[in-house]
Amino acid sequence: MSRTPRIILIIIGTLVVGTFIVFGIMRFSSPTDDEELTEAEINQLKIDSIVHSAYERLLFYRIPSGNNVQHTELYISDFLTADTASIDEQFSELYSNFVPEHDTWFSVQDSKLYKHNLSTVTEIKTLENTVAATNDSNRQSSLAVDAAIQQLAWATGSETNQEIVVMDIVTGNETIVYGQDDVDTYSNITWSENGEEIAFINEIGNVVTITTIGAQLENPFTIPFSEINHLTWLDANTFGAVLTSSETNLNPFNPKVVVFDRTGIIIEEHDVLENAGLPRLIWSPDDQYFMFYHPWKNQFLIYDRFDELRQIVLTEESGKLIPLGWTNGLPSNTEPISINTIDLNSLNINALIAGTEKFEVSAEEWEVYNETTRGIINRFDVSYETYRFSTDDDGIHISYALPNDAENPEYKFIRTIIQSLAMMPTVPAVTVEMVYNENANTLKAEKVTRETVATLIEEFTDVTLDEVFITNKDNPYGKLTNKPDNKYFTHLGDVVYGTGKGYNPVPALAALSATMNGDPIIRYENFAFIYPALWEFKDRSDTIGDPYSIGDLLFYNTSTIFLSQSAWQGFSVTLQQYRIPEGITIDNWIEINRADRTSEDIPFPTQPEINGKHLVAENEYTEEYVLTGNGKIYTIIMEHLPSLSEEERAQLQMLVTTFSDAGQFIRD
Repeated sequence: MSRTPRIILIIIGTLVVGTFIVFGIMRFSSPTDDEELTEAEINQLKIDSIVHSAYERLLFYRIPSGNNVQHTELYISDFLTADTASIDEQFSELYSNFVPEHDTWFSVQDSKLYKHNLSTVTEIKTLENTVAATNDSNRQSSLAVDAAIQQLAWATGSETNQEIVVMDIVTGNETIVYGQDDVDTYSNITWSENGEEIAFINEIGNVVTITTIGAQLENPFTIPFSEINHLTWLDANTFGAVLTSSETNLNPFNPKVVVFDRTGIIIEEHDVLENAGLPRLIWSPDDQYFMFYHPWKNQFLIYDRFDELRQIVLTEESGKLIPLGWTNGLPSNTEPISINTIDLNSLNINALIAGTEKFEVSAEEWEVYNETTRGIINRFDVSYETYRFSTDDDGIHISYALPNDAENPEYKFIRTIIQSLAMMPTVPAVTVEMVYNENANTLKAEKVTRETVATLIEEFTDVTLDEVFITNKDNPYGKLTNKPDNKYFTHLGDVVYGTGKGYNPVPALAALSATMNGDPIIRYENFAFIYPALWEFKDRSDTIGDPYSIGDLLFYNTSTIFLSQSAWQGFSVTLQQYRIPEGITIDNWIEINRADRTSEDIPFPTQPEINGKHLVAENEYTEEYVLTGNGKIYTIIMEHLPSLSEEERAQLQMLVTTFSDAGQFIRD
């Protein structure tokens, strides 16, 4: 199709889809006084709008993080608007391929077969031959429907002994048509255009083609030194697939999109899967384009068969997304996308920060922001499978996980925020969420602005934000600047290291309004600590508050064993804050409020500004400390029944005296 007719169709389609969007908005925004839309009703309105869109749409799975691959959710998304809605609440175990001419696909749940289209689900029957489960999270299909919606084919049997079944959809009759004793498993089932042949991959990697009555058509073939994945029958004589090198090859991965004929001769090769892993591939209804989900970029990418990127499909969902189907409809993009450098200073940043203008970006700008973010965190050994990037009206969102053995994770979190806002001055705010260590601790800071970061830099260092990083040919995403008096130290190091005080990221985290596992990080003038969000922080002058149960973190010290909720099992903690008149010392306060107790000084080697006393225990199960700072008195009472051992008392004192000092920080 030429570009001119496609553009005309797009204009017509825009009018059509606009009508539905306006209708949907009227319904969405005008409930009656007696009726408030439920979440399900809102989702259905979105489904109606997307289903009636004149543009192409995408069906995709989402596998929630940490869940078994058999637990999936199905969504539909509009190519043009990125509106997304959930269309499968059954969490089906397995889906067939999608047939765009009929907007139809099938699913299996608990041996029951269902027929789907974009708006209805119909139960067909309980299968006599169960569909063999796949352990491949990319859903290499063992269930396939032909283009005429007349026949289904699937693999049945155990993990070690399978057969191919063909079912007549009209009659429901199931027939086992193929199986060989010396080859055990089958996958990647796909139908020919005319519905007369089936192709699949056997256990040893050969492509096998048979008729619907099981007659083998040609000798099985394979591609030397390669493994074939996500097989799709295109026209009568060609297949599309993702090809990886086998273990006998010098480069044992290197996935590529390929098209090959019925003898295994490759006739097209598309090297477009860099850093995308081994993604599920689907083809457009006319077989001229292919799509896959890029987990690092958190995007669905569409390429033509000339290796040109034709479209970036965005969605409101995140997680592990796997494309299922590509509907017929008007294309929402007709020209190849060229990823060039965007002038990041062209946006009205002041209006964005003031809230009078939304942060809206084009696909090209989105790609530049995403690539810049990836360049910033790439030095942290982040797995692309955990990386997510998105934008909204307020700015950008970044999330990722660090390896369990990552050193100084808080520094990496802080650096991500500061460097993102320094390198992308047109981003009004950034939200960062980072998971680290074997306990999956989560640090999060929401909507941090450039102004907040600039203030932090000025407070913790002797330079401005613009001087913390430099860019050059070798470091386009920023390189830390060294301090003039010591080339081994950097200005950013002062944010978490300070001047001779040891590694202490908590004050900076508090300045960024960060949370740890949902708990706020509180900072005072001379020290900072983390306390559970469930605590109501008391502020009284002469009374002792009620004890509170300990949460995940109290003091910040990564070397101590008292960091987890289970480690604190059996302890209770009372944390109190008291205002004191000017000139009143800690000794004065103890003489008045703890007159019957003996106190002893405790050192704060890395934070000499803090003055503290240990109150000698009056029983076997209590420890109490009194600290002063910022014009206030803080008391910490810890109890453990029936008793505290001497080792536990020593640990508790270490926690108090080393609040935020977790060892020396090695600068980069």
